[in-house]
Amino acid sequence: MNQDFYTIAISVISLSVAIFALYLNYRNHNISRKSYLVNRELIRNGSLHLDFVKATQLEDRYVVHLVIFNPSEIGLLLHSLTVFEIVENRSWINELLNKCEWRELSDAKWWPTKNLDDLNIKTRSDEYKNVYVESNRDIYVSIPGFMPRSKHKFEIMTNLGEYAHIGSVDSIRSYFSHCFQQFWHEK
Repeated sequence: MNQDFYTIAISVISLSVAIFALYLNYRNHNISRKSYLVNRELIRNGSLHLDFVKATQLEDRYVVHLVIFNPSEIGLLLHSLTVFEIVENRSWINELLNKCEWRELSDAKWWPTKNLDDLNIKTRSDEYKNVYVESNRDIYVSIPGFMPRSKHKFEIMTNLGEYAHIGSVDSIRSYFSHCFQQFWHEK
């Protein structure tokens, strides 16, 4: 009887520890899941967006007007902007795989601005106050030559990450998009 009592006591203690561990695991899972969902929403709502406004052809160059939107509460700093142009002579393999080849336009100059009427190229010392973006900022990109109808890719680097915008540069008109969608791939 004494041995049966110890066996039952150890079994009850083991069962109570297992139930307590199961409760802690369930509680920690719920907390981890809620924390994951909050962090996911913060990342989604904090992602920046770069959009094309218009392009203007000048005598020896064309100026592309972009705007960057920062929906997060944290201000961002613009570090760099790189411009790429699509290479049209694609092989049939690249066309079959839908792979694009991009060529960097190293002569492109960019500057953030508040004065939308001045299309002259600015330096960092002229526009250093406009590098900080609280909610949105206009950016001009000057590219030498005449405006092609090919697609361009604008990659912007900030302290919050990078973003790329791909689209054609059109001087005729720029419309509001009919629907804006962001797709999030869940893992």
